[in-house]
Amino acid sequence: MRLPLIGVTLIVDGIQTTSVPSASAIQTVTINQNPYSAEYNRPGRARIKITTKPGSSEYHGTMNFLFRDARFNARDRQAYRPL
Repeated sequence: MRLPLIGVTLIVDGIQTTSVPSASAIQTVTINQNPYSAEYNRPGRARIKITTKPGSSEYHGTMNFLFRDARFNARDRQAYRPL
């Protein structure tokens, strides 16, 4: 997924990128707000460092399911007329 990160440096597993891994693959998220840290080669406003979970040799996974239906939406209380 691509996010509009203006002025933010996104680093996933040590590599600068613009895409964010899925939520089930993320192990840790660190936000570095020190723009002049000696750890990096150029200053920036904020750095988001994401570490993903390690893989294994066996097959496994997770499934995410999202269901939306207009019948489950909340009604506007002002528009509701009793019968």
